[in-house]
Amino acid sequence: MVTKVQKLNEKHFALTLGSMAAILHAVWAAIVASGNGQGFFNWLTNLHFVSTTATVTAFNPATTVVLVVKAFVFAAIVGWAFASVWNWLAAQKWAK
Repeated sequence: MVTKVQKLNEKHFALTLGSMAAILHAVWAAIVASGNGQGFFNWLTNLHFVSTTATVTAFNPATTVVLVVKAFVFAAIVGWAFASVWNWLAAQKWAK
């Protein structure tokens, strides 16, 4: 039995991945703005067996905008590239 691989819509995949990255970074910024950034960071690093002396700096709205926009753009590029490679591979004869 041969299963046909579905083609991904590059724009939709890029927007979805970009939006998720932007939302996650906006949530991080909200955690920092609430004053809980250092505690959350410490908890997260300890959860992954990592010990570090990094310090979470004070919240800055301008930095938040840059963070969220860059996260969206970078993730959207990665999402578009992933979908393009996926579609290219699915179209190859040896992949069928």
